[in-house]
Amino acid sequence: MSLLTIRCQYGSIGKGSQEIFDSAHGLDGTPSTHLRAGRSITAKFGCELPKNEKYNGNR
Repeated sequence: MSLLTIRCQYGSIGKGSQEIFDSAHGLDGTPSTHLRAGRSITAKFGCELPKNEKYNGNR
């Protein structure tokens, strides 16, 4: 899992933004564990979004 990269983008041309780290809300970044074959993991991620942009979870 240490090779996982999260890239935050928004808008129609994919402007870059920053990942949010907030351990009080479970936003700790990428998991630091070994994942065995056939297993899965779930993690929360947050990215900053300008006020005039809307979230579209389909991208």
